[in-house]
Amino acid sequence: MNPEREELLRLMTELSEMYPNMRFGQLVTNVAYWAKGPTASAAWDAADQEMIEAARNNLQRNKGQRFD
Repeated sequence: MNPEREELLRLMTELSEMYPNMRFGQLVTNVAYWAKGPTASAAWDAADQEMIEAARNNLQRNKGQRFD
């Protein structure tokens, strides 16, 4: 596995802790939307690096919060 994918999965773990009631598919879709905007093809079009940036931005904005 490449380092970029490892980082994305690490960030998804952090997001899973922040959003414990969100199913994994929902989480992936939301990160893709944060990266590409709410388009039907966001999950297909978002590159790993774009999703990393979107995940980091969300974690930073919501640091210390938990959305149950």
